[in-house]
Amino acid sequence: MQSLPQLHWQSHFAAILNASRFFILCFIALRFLPTYAVETSTLTSPGQGALALVGQDNNFYGLPLIGNLQFGFGNQDDQEQFSEVQVPVEARSVRRDLTALGNNQFMQSGIGVGETQWWYFPKESVNGNTTQLASGSHRHTPNKDVGGFCDRFSKGDGLSTVFISLTTCLKPSLNVTNTTSPPDLPQLELYISLSESVRMPGPGANTSSQYSVRAREGYLCADVETDGDIYIGVSAPNSTTYAGIYEYQLAASIDGLFHSVVEDDNFLHLIDSDVNAALLVTNNLTTSDSNSEHYQRLMGNSPPYTIFANNINDTAIAGLQRSYCALNLLAQVRKDSRNVQASMTTRGLGNKPKEQFYITGLNRSSTYYGIVAVDGNSTNSGNGVIGGGGTVYMPMNFSTKEGKYKDAKKIRA
Repeated sequence: MQSLPQLHWQSHFAAILNASRFFILCFIALRFLPTYAVETSTLTSPGQGALALVGQDNNFYGLPLIGNLQFGFGNQDDQEQFSEVQVPVEARSVRRDLTALGNNQFMQSGIGVGETQWWYFPKESVNGNTTQLASGSHRHTPNKDVGGFCDRFSKGDGLSTVFISLTTCLKPSLNVTNTTSPPDLPQLELYISLSESVRMPGPGANTSSQYSVRAREGYLCADVETDGDIYIGVSAPNSTTYAGIYEYQLAASIDGLFHSVVEDDNFLHLIDSDVNAALLVTNNLTTSDSNSEHYQRLMGNSPPYTIFANNINDTAIAGLQRSYCALNLLAQVRKDSRNVQASMTTRGLGNKPKEQFYITGLNRSSTYYGIVAVDGNSTNSGNGVIGGGGTVYMPMNFSTKEGKYKDAKKIRA
């Protein structure tokens, strides 16, 4: 019998060897795949955002991706009918693939219109030790109740309370040509699940096992009583009038709200204005006597508040007036602006400590929003700080004068 040419025999051997290696690798990969609990949802079509995939690799089964290819199961007919198949969207290992929130540690993320993102606050943090204020720190405590309007959800009595807050920092762009009267900004929505059966709450999930809260003017909060994991979905609604991404901060805390809003409509007052400047003052910050520690601390330390101002005809902060991070990014007059001088005074009603703001560089005969806020807890801000996301008060309106210049600075204390 005539033998095969050596080169031809070697090529066959190499092909067989490579194929064997491939099947061995496939066997090893399949052997160690996690076991999935099958809860399915219909995927309408790829790329429509109807389903967000579990895991960082964005693939259904945890299989390795090579380029745009995904190794999986099914025949060619199944692939051609992809728009109608039922695909698993939740796994026993999903907790591992979700992003965990730490106590008083905000996370910042961008999310596209029509998308949903998932987070969780682990039970280890829910039942953990509360955070102590740093030595020498003084947490700012407003006169009014902070977060008293938060939605409350409970798994039962006597459980730990977790304070969840979200602020929208940036909004998508208008997708319409008429910007003189822009449509209201669709607000982000928060979904909360305390059930292991719904670890990815959001639009389309089992409504009996989840709660939802919609933001107002870029802010929302929720108080959750539980002793287990808290699963969170953040959803950006579909819109035909806005396109692009939202940017938001999300935080959870067992100590108190990381981001806060005070619904006090009468906290800031206009004293006087001229054609391009205004003098505003807060309510009394204490009723204590002048020899008290609180009184002396207020008058001796740096002013606790900051102020934001924005022309009412400018839409930069429209839909975001309760968000500290949005005001700090978008307001025409903001924290550390050279146009603002803040100081303490005892002039006025009761001769008690107040904070006053002298704002310059304003337009003649114009109306502005004035929004008082606290940077963090007035002593510290940022991650790891109780109340580190800031506090925002309700806006008030003030106007500059038309005509002859009048120096409002002359009436400052």
